[in-house]
Amino acid sequence: MTHAYYTHTTTTVVDAPIEAVWAEVRDIVKFGGIVIGSAAENLQYASGATVDHVPAKFTFNLPGGPTLTEELTGRSDQDHVIEYRANVQVLAMVEYHAEVRLTPVTLPAGKTFIVYARTFRLAEGSSSDDLNMIRGIMDNEMVALRDHFARGSAA
Repeated sequence: MTHAYYTHTTTTVVDAPIEAVWAEVRDIVKFGGIVIGSAAENLQYASGATVDHVPAKFTFNLPGGPTLTEELTGRSDQDHVIEYRANVQVLAMVEYHAEVRLTPVTLPAGKTFIVYARTFRLAEGSSSDDLNMIRGIMDNEMVALRDHFARGSAA
């Protein structure tokens, strides 16, 4: 595969009000801990970044792997949106951009609709197996997010 870009979007509805979901999702490090779980070690802000600073770089390690740096590039508390990216190779991806968007569900009230969209490019020489692995990981991230709120983990 060459320089093709892929988009993968997952959605879910969680049984928690948007304010509770946003309280956890707006913190990119907390969000990363939810969706990556135990697959990420040493997940933390880098270079003095904090939850209230945008842009904000954050780092983590995949088990046995090097330290990876990604960056929160945008956040709207009004629209309940975060955006982040990686411009280094993460697994088979050499570019990666993600957007997480929350919308309140009005009927029944007290639920939140989550859209998690990612656009990425695979490394030169990647295979369809690599693409399927990445898509599976992304699907599992949404499952982890849904399950986190299903357990009543909202702040």
